Amino acid sequence: MTGCDPAVHGAEWPTRLPVLRLELATQARLYPYSLLARLPLAEVDLRVKARGVRDVRLANNLGRLDPSKAFAPFGPLPGLSSYLVVGSPEAARKTLDHLSLDLEWGGLPNEPGGFDTHYAGYAGPAGKELRQGQFSVEIAWLRDGQWQDCANRSARQPLFAGTNAAGELIATQHIELDPGSVRKLSRATEEDWSTMAMPRNGLCRLQLSGPRAAFGHTAYPVELGATVAANARTRRPRPLPNPPYTPVIEQLSLNYEAASVIALDRDDDPPEGVDGERLFHLHPFGLQTLLSAVSGGGHGLLPRLGADGNLYLGLSGSDPGGVLTLLFQLRESSARGPLNGTRARALQWWTLADDDWRPLPPTRVLGDTTHGGLTSGIVTLDLPRDMSTTHTVMPAGLYWLRLSATSD
Repeated sequence: MTGCDPAVHGAEWPTRLPVLRLELATQARLYPYSLLARLPLAEVDLRVKARGVRDVRLANNLGRLDPSKAFAPFGPLPGLSSYLVVGSPEAARKTLDHLSLDLEWGGLPNEPGGFDTHYAGYAGPAGKELRQGQFSVEIAWLRDGQWQDCANRSARQPLFAGTNAAGELIATQHIELDPGSVRKLSRATEEDWSTMAMPRNGLCRLQLSGPRAAFGHTAYPVELGATVAANARTRRPRPLPNPPYTPVIEQLSLNYEAASVIALDRDDDPPEGVDGERLFHLHPFGLQTLLSAVSGGGHGLLPRLGADGNLYLGLSGSDPGGVLTLLFQLRESSARGPLNGTRARALQWWTLADDDWRPLPPTRVLGDTTHGGLTSGIVTLDLPRDMSTTHTVMPAGLYWLRLSATSD
């Protein structure tokens, strides 16, 4: 899923977020517009589940990492101060209910027995901890530039899933993050992710927390020297200790569930300058951003066009305010002859100002020799000064008039 791109989707969409577009099926057996348009729209509850998100930002205590290839999450010499930072621009800008990570490890010891076999040549307390293979990380979240520890059971997570039936290390690991901590996250803004620097919100840190010897990189030269020295004094040399395992992640992906409620029955508009979730009505020639009830009044499920027949006129110029004369030349086949006392059809003129269609009072219709659009003639209007060229319901750059037929 990608955001709205003016070059691909058109410049009329006032957002860079992904857009879900719903339209009535015009070929349906029952055309439900008249039924649905009258339904009041109070709020929209959106929920999304994403699996296997690979568009992530990664960094550790040594700098930025490239997620497109294998990387060492804790550096070449991991210790208890080593950490991996994971961030997703896609997930961080949403209100999250659930978040988890999937890791695929590379270069794992392939001997049966896993870490117990790999670290068999390490003696002392460090060797015992390494052989147990209880490698874990502590989870923390970044909120307003401060790291806050994750709560509950997910505060500490194992890095490896153990061994399979054959005694070999399992290369994949799934890390669940505490839902309560996830829900407390502050949503990152577009500005947070607009630079190469890491943002102040929405990042997850996995800091190596055990065992105390980490992966044995500090203990290895000591164990190697002790083994070599011991072998020099015996006819039965011990096997040299294996080099410590340096963690390498072949692939990291993220899973999340998010929810968002777009409410129109209360003051819930995005702050100015923030590209937040919003609703739009699709109109025949454009779209309209729906404001909350506090900002702009109630809305129906579908846009109300107000009349069955509408004629739109776009005017160019610097200021259309004042008297405007329009000549309507109808085809002879469609124009009607003398009315013979028949009442003219009821028509209503409208002017567009800031995406709001405003009725033109009858007193501003100075003359109409078309008899309600039945014959060729001249219509003279006195237009207001509040018309504008900046709008989205109609193509911008023109002053728009609408002529609506209110009856046949």
